[in-house]
Amino acid sequence: EEQDNADHHKVKKLRKENSEDPTGSDLALKLEDAGLDQVFWTDIFKNVLNVTSSKQLQYLGGMEYKELEKHVRHEWEKRALQKLLGVPDRKRKLVEEEQCIRKA
Repeated sequence: EEQDNADHHKVKKLRKENSEDPTGSDLALKLEDAGLDQVFWTDIFKNVLNVTSSKQLQYLGGMEYKELEKHVRHEWEKRALQKLLGVPDRKRKLVEEEQCIRKA
């Protein structure tokens, strides 16, 4: 319960920082919208990629995804990060290509 309370305070702090940020940084909110734990992933984005603003997300790609993938705790987080960064799922793409080949 103490950990939940501490996480709740971190989330409130992140939201306050984001709402006061003159650059409009809402990284934590974007992560939350993607279904990701905003406390955990905000720290990863900041410490691993030096990304502090949601505006910076548009410049991230496959190389940055590879770095983030090392920190994934659940399989669904991979898909959430891929969607957030606009990185195609290689496995899904291969399956689609195989289906196209079979149809031909």
